[in-house]
Amino acid sequence: MIRPFSETPVPPSARSGGKARSRVEATAAGFNVPAGFVLDVDFFQPWLDEVHASSAWKAGLRPQPLPPAFPARSGRHVCDLPLARSVLQTVRF
Repeated sequence: MIRPFSETPVPPSARSGGKARSRVEATAAGFNVPAGFVLDVDFFQPWLDEVHASSAWKAGLRPQPLPPAFPARSGRHVCDLPLARSVLQTVRF
């Protein structure tokens, strides 16, 4: 759905997001909020259904092999990699 900031009651954050909820509340409280609207999750559901049904989406969900140079493949942890000199100079341990 398309929900204007002037809408009451205030839509739940889970449906419209925290920022939209704050703008609706501020509008209702009389603050000077520019006119606007939010597209809630229902607005995007048909598109999400189409994307999730696509072969491209399903192909992207298949496990992909990691590149050979990836630290996890070598048994090393990313924290074990050497830090750049510029990082070492700015970070205090």
